[in-house]
Amino acid sequence: MRKHRIIIGLTLILLIVGLTGCTDNNLSADRAKFIGTWYIQDAATHGILWTFIFLENGSFIEFEHGYNSYVNGTWNVKGGRLLELYSRNDTTPMILNYVFSNNDTVITLNGDTGNMVLLKQEIPK
Repeated sequence: MRKHRIIIGLTLILLIVGLTGCTDNNLSADRAKFIGTWYIQDAATHGILWTFIFLENGSFIEFEHGYNSYVNGTWNVKGGRLLELYSRNDTTPMILNYVFSNNDTVITLNGDTGNMVLLKQEIPK
C-alpha cells in the first residue's frame, strides 16, 4: 500500500511539473514570434504608416512615418496578451489581445484603442 502511494505521489509531481513547463514554452514561443520589425501599411497607397521593432531584450520602438516621430518602452507577453509600457512616464501598460496568422507574418492586435494589423518585415536573402 505504501509503495502504491509513493508511485501515485511521484506521478502527480511529474504531471504538475510537466504541465507547468508547457505553459511557459507556449508563452516563450509567442514571445519569440514578436521579435523583429513589423509595420502597418496604408490600404490605399501601400505606404508604411508605422514601424514597430520588438527587441529580444524586452524593449520596443514605434516609429510614425507621417510625423517622423517615435516612442519607445518595454514589452512582454503574459497570459496570452501583449503588454506595452511606454517610457514617457506611463505606469499602466497598454494591454492588447493578439492573433498570429499567415505563417506568423501577420499579427492582429486589439484593445481599448481599437484594432491594428501588423505585417512582418521580410529580411532580404
